[in-house]
Amino acid sequence: MQSSALMNTCFLFWDLEVGACASWVQAWGSIIALAVTGGGLVYQAKQQRKLAETMARKAAAESYLRRAGAMNAIAGAANDLLLGLIDELTTREILIAKVESGGHDFLLGELKAMKKWIGDVPVHDLPEEVLRETLILSSSLRQLLRTLEVAVAICQDMTENQFLELQVALPKARSSIAGSALVMAIHVSKAQWRAEA
Repeated sequence: MQSSALMNTCFLFWDLEVGACASWVQAWGSIIALAVTGGGLVYQAKQQRKLAETMARKAAAESYLRRAGAMNAIAGAANDLLLGLIDELTTREILIAKVESGGHDFLLGELKAMKKWIGDVPVHDLPEEVLRETLILSSSLRQLLRTLEVAVAICQDMTENQFLELQVALPKARSSIAGSALVMAIHVSKAQWRAEA
């Protein structure tokens, strides 16, 4: 009698009949299946969030590189143009001859274009690390343009002292522009390194 009683009860739940045991096993199996499915959905959602965050960081890094790289290219080009101008204007007579011949605009067009490009970039779109250097670059270009425009305008009546002031102002502007270009290049290199890591 005892063995038939054991056969009629569930080995997991001693007080249940075989039919009731099957219902309980099915119920617990459903609960476990729901928990596993819910856990899988939570895991999948976390993975998707991580992927979205990674893609957003990558897009931000690429945007940073484009903007910082553009500012760095402008600073480098301005530096190169100014270096050539400094090498070219060694005497007051050369300055006068170039202005009189009309064959030289002292890079005013190129420098104005660079200043305009910098001005066209909204300040709020610039990376924080590059913003200060961009403002310095813009200020240096503005001051350089003013100096060159005055030099061209008063070229015929320029005294030797005014020419010496011009010769001091050009390397000073170049130094400021080169410094901005260097700092921007460092930030671009750091950003490239972070983007690749």
